[in-house]
Amino acid sequence: MADRLDSPAMGSPDPRVVRQLRHDVDDVYSLLNTTNKTVATVVETQREHGVQLTKLQQTVDLHGERLDRMDGRLDRVETALGEILDLLRRPERSGQA
Repeated sequence: MADRLDSPAMGSPDPRVVRQLRHDVDDVYSLLNTTNKTVATVVETQREHGVQLTKLQQTVDLHGERLDRMDGRLDRVETALGEILDLLRRPERSGQA
């Protein structure tokens, strides 16, 4: 690398090589800047998704609780209907002796 930088006549760096290296360094910084912006966008999107998932989980939990209450009500209705059917299936006592 030192041979590329040094000009044979003066022993100082070749300006074209220095410009190219400076350009390469600037390009690396530009790529890093673009990458940092992309990462920041991804992080923000993940944060937003986390908030949305939390809200969805709360909604699912509320629906689960509501379904549990409805299940309890249906159990009571089923029990009541069973009792009504039992009564309907019994023979009439007043007409039989």
